Amino acid sequence: MATPTLTSLRRTAHRAMEVESRAFSRRRPVDRRVVFFESFDGNGALCNPEAIFRALIKDPGFADLRFIWSLRPGHDHDLVLTEFGGDARVRFVEPGSKAYARAVSTAGYLVTNSTFPRWFSRRDGQVVLNTWHGTPLKKMGFDIDDQPARVANVLRTFLHSDYLLSSGDYMTDTLYRQAHRLDGLFDGRVLQLGLPRVDAQFADAGEREETIAALRDAGLDLDGRRLVLFAPTWKGTSFVRPDDPRILVDQARDLQDLLGDDYRVALKAHQVVHDSVSERAGTGLLVPNDLPTNHVLAVTDHLVTDYSSVFFDFLTTGRPLHFFVPDIGDYGDYRGLYLEPSTWPGRVTTTLAELADSVRAPLDEAGVERLAAARRRFAGDDDGRATARVVDAVFRGVVDPDRSRALNESTAPRVLLVAGGPTDRWDPAVADREIAAIDLDTTDLTVLVSDSRKREFIAWQKSLDRRIRVVVRQGGLEGSKFWSLAARVTGRRPLSQWRAELRRLFGLSRFDAVVVATRHPFWVALGETAKADVRPGSARS
Repeated sequence: MATPTLTSLRRTAHRAMEVESRAFSRRRPVDRRVVFFESFDGNGALCNPEAIFRALIKDPGFADLRFIWSLRPGHDHDLVLTEFGGDARVRFVEPGSKAYARAVSTAGYLVTNSTFPRWFSRRDGQVVLNTWHGTPLKKMGFDIDDQPARVANVLRTFLHSDYLLSSGDYMTDTLYRQAHRLDGLFDGRVLQLGLPRVDAQFADAGEREETIAALRDAGLDLDGRRLVLFAPTWKGTSFVRPDDPRILVDQARDLQDLLGDDYRVALKAHQVVHDSVSERAGTGLLVPNDLPTNHVLAVTDHLVTDYSSVFFDFLTTGRPLHFFVPDIGDYGDYRGLYLEPSTWPGRVTTTLAELADSVRAPLDEAGVERLAAARRRFAGDDDGRATARVVDAVFRGVVDPDRSRALNESTAPRVLLVAGGPTDRWDPAVADREIAAIDLDTTDLTVLVSDSRKREFIAWQKSLDRRIRVVVRQGGLEGSKFWSLAARVTGRRPLSQWRAELRRLFGLSRFDAVVVATRHPFWVALGETAKADVRPGSARS
């Protein structure tokens, strides 16, 4: 056995201290007067959470609430820090800090548009709202046919949510039911109330002038010119290794040259690439990261995008929409799309020359009708009042039953199969035999596996029937390290720690039956705990 290095020992000690600190925070009471907000993992006070925050802090009926924003260093936060830095009701925490863990563990309400850290587990007394960050055009979740580990923390975060926000039937069925296979398992509610961030596009004249002034301060002076917002999604196979951002800068500058002085091209970079784009864009091109996109859409004359969900937001304006997709063949093959380009409500172009011609061409009657039909289908609830409806539903408990959907109405029994991972005690044939004995037409089956990155193990996961929901266990046991030390002495962990682990993995969801298809002691103990915690008296048992 290799001797641990001093560095590895320090790293282990640091992780242990972090876990112990989180355990301490979770013993503190939940404060229902505190609302925690996070957008894009702390990249800014943006998107749907920002709209909800502004509504709450202005509402006299919520004067007793206090607010915590998660903001990551190294990003543009000047606007929100200037506006709220001196407000006694608002404070800011850094992701990964002790203050962040304490806030997430004790806030009465948690509002996010993305995911929480792997260690997060919703506590009794907390209310979790996941607004997500857009209606999907490109394929998501399990629909990408990637390894299930890529989906694991999104699925886990959804299962911890009391409410998932949706723009309508299309988003609910595509993103939640299909892509993340929540149908039959999610026990919260989907609120089809529209997206709060889109309310900003119904800005009055004064609000529009404020946005134009903010653009001017960033070097994007319109001077009466028509604004062309170039807002592509990020490209690549990994958030940490996106495609070369220099391409976006060059395309935006070239488009400006082609359109001439009657237009002003502004580049809105995706969160993943904003920092690297800003290093290359200089001044007078890039929209600041802390200026919310939908505020800019309110003053945009033409939107140019590719596969980004921003096009669904822009439908409320009725203004021209252009798709610039020079990589349509390759992107469609490796990522996949929910809607065929022939059905998109705007002109589809593959060269900058075609794009410039599209921007200059007037919108004809057929184009106007395509936009109107798309708005009815995809953004019918985006009417400028979505934020008020969300505040009423989540913070006042006033929910319109016609706008609240359940995803757990299936009569199929929920079965959890604990498969574990590739060790000397794991045989895929055992799991395969158990799966073969289950009728997937009448059973909702979830298979729990380890986060092993062995190729043959990942290949086995991907080979499973698409009706099977694969949950990858990521992260480790939470709770005081006293229990880990005690387990080394006694060979046993307390039942409460196993139950806490199941809660961390599956949030509010429980099962009707559990099958253990491994002999590994860890997975056997976890599976036996799940067996003891099946839903009592369920008609599906």
